[in-house]
Amino acid sequence: MVRWVFLAILVGVTALRVNFYTPEIEKYTQGQKIKITTTVLDKNNLAVTGIKINSPKNVNYVIGDVVQIIGTYDIQVIEEDWTIYSLDEVEIMVVGSEKSFRVLMAGTRAKVISLLVNWLPGDTGALAAGILVGGDSVMSGESVNSFRRVGLSHIVAASGYNVTVVSGWTMAVLSGLFNRFVVIYIGILSIILYMFLAGGSAAVVRAGLLVIAVNLGKIVGRESDSGWLLLVTSLVMLLFSPAWAWDIGFQLSVAAMVGLIYFGGKSVWSQTLACQITTLPLILHYFGNLSVIAPIANLLLLWPVGIIMPVLAIASTFGMVFPIWGGYMAIISWPFLKII
Repeated sequence: MVRWVFLAILVGVTALRVNFYTPEIEKYTQGQKIKITTTVLDKNNLAVTGIKINSPKNVNYVIGDVVQIIGTYDIQVIEEDWTIYSLDEVEIMVVGSEKSFRVLMAGTRAKVISLLVNWLPGDTGALAAGILVGGDSVMSGESVNSFRRVGLSHIVAASGYNVTVVSGWTMAVLSGLFNRFVVIYIGILSIILYMFLAGGSAAVVRAGLLVIAVNLGKIVGRESDSGWLLLVTSLVMLLFSPAWAWDIGFQLSVAAMVGLIYFGGKSVWSQTLACQITTLPLILHYFGNLSVIAPIANLLLLWPVGIIMPVLAIASTFGMVFPIWGGYMAIISWPFLKII
């Protein structure tokens, strides 16, 4: 009884918090001149709270720089359910620098992308970087459009799916070597390592927190309550930051965890397939055109991701210290990348 009273109060408070929150992208009007100050965490994709920044090519800034951005707010409705919010006629000025853990993580992500692109030239390396740490900024426009047309854009958007693959592989490989609790602890450590490797992007951190919460429930003997833990954790996260209710990464994270908890089996393949099934509606809505090709493409081409990610994660970790050996290991993923 106490549990349900607590849940009802939490749902009510969170609903009020989300209802009275105005997303950043809805605070402005078409053609309005606005000013935004932010820290650069990705040189190739300067975006702020869902707003795409069309920055001029001659502006030099590095990861960690604090920049002031002035531009004209634009809203473009591409399709009925697809809107792009952007800042045009942009002026960017570096006004300071930030030295923090998130900047260190962003620098690590940039290093990983650089290594993968050098090891696997062309769009193969760009796809490898997108699968491992998320983002399509180093992919060619032709490839980006191709992935979008067949509903596979989510492959290069690090989210809950990536985190569950990392966690699933780690625990599946170690399950026969250590006892259950040690495996869960190592699984949690692998998630934290991946969060760092992926540059601590918001989507990956949120997904990581959800998976860690469920795994901690298993440690304290509340495995049967994984769904309850997922619900409570998600509500608390929304209470803390209601903006996440509109975040695609957060939605994918929750959907992936629902698949893992209620439909995933013991093997990493069944867990991966379960995550694919429960995230597919969101994937089609946000990244695809609801064509008949999208579900087929996802079923046929998502399985290599479960192989590519652990290979590239190990290669990148080694490559930070021994670039040549990391490159040799990354080549193992090449045929699977070419399949995609």
